[in-house]
Amino acid sequence: MISRGLRGTEPTCYGFRLSPPRQLYDQASSPVSNTIGRVCHDLFCALAIASGLLLSPAGAQTQPKPNEVLVSALVQDGQAGVYHLRGNAWVETRELKLWADQIDYNEETGETNARGNVHFQHFARGEEIWADKADYNVRLQTGKFYNVRGTAPGKTAPRPGLLMTSNPFYFQGQWAEKLKDRYILYNGMVTDCRLPNPWWTLRAPKFDIVPQERALAY
Repeated sequence: MISRGLRGTEPTCYGFRLSPPRQLYDQASSPVSNTIGRVCHDLFCALAIASGLLLSPAGAQTQPKPNEVLVSALVQDGQAGVYHLRGNAWVETRELKLWADQIDYNEETGETNARGNVHFQHFARGEEIWADKADYNVRLQTGKFYNVRGTAPGKTAPRPGLLMTSNPFYFQGQWAEKLKDRYILYNGMVTDCRLPNPWWTLRAPKFDIVPQERALAY
């Protein structure tokens, strides 16, 4: 386990309290507030490093080793193997990374409880998920995402007369359960058209999705 972060009290950075950039199809995002927040956050981190509050990532390990988990946050504490990460928090393994405003991570079980602007990325398969909150086990690679939106690379098999697209596969729903390489999506929709104005959508109470393979609607 490698742990890096800010020691002390809750940060006062204004940008820290603004939502991070979201996907283009999220109509609630604000480019102005996102830009201001990012600049403010970067300046805050630079000052914190200069004052010795923030541990500089220079020279730090950038990629986890096999079976290793890295954690980081602006403010963190923990005891008995349970880490409480607050502000620009993330948990990373060799296969995936999970960001959120707040994360509680259990080193023994691999369970993470993420809240606020959750962002999940699987490096090998290219899947990305955004959600309000998530309960995810980084060891088992299973979990649940709530108020979820996601993308996955599309699988192309060109054939004469077939209309193709380079767009990723989009999905969103009330919540989704990840079971290793599968997603069970509830009360949602799928499309491969760009959002927020897709040409077509398929909606259903339940989807069984294997990215780059198929989506079954029930």
